Amino acid sequence: MVHALKPNPKSHIQENWRILDFFSHHPESLHMFTFLFDDVGVPLDYRHMDGSGVSTYTLINKAGKAHYVKFHWRPTCGVKCLLEDEAVNIGGKNHSRATKDLYDSIAARSYPE
Repeated sequence: MVHALKPNPKSHIQENWRILDFFSHHPESLHMFTFLFDDVGVPLDYRHMDGSGVSTYTLINKAGKAHYVKFHWRPTCGVKCLLEDEAVNIGGKNHSRATKDLYDSIAARSYPE
């Protein structure tokens, strides 16, 4: 999937047909497809977006019983998203806005929860 999402190595332009071709040949990617093409919008920043781990882990309790787990993070400050025109406007001015917001928040000791 990583290669399907990368831009064309010759033109350096992302091509939608490559992404859709991958999804059409890998039905297990339906969850990712719905995530990418939903109507929620672009996250406002890293502090206001849900997160989840890619891997599944095996945790073993004190009794020795194994449990398979996936981690999901939900921000206590809520999920906030931008509309498409807002994302284009903000992203066009500063493509590192979300990273700077997170850095500045941590520096101000306003840690994301």
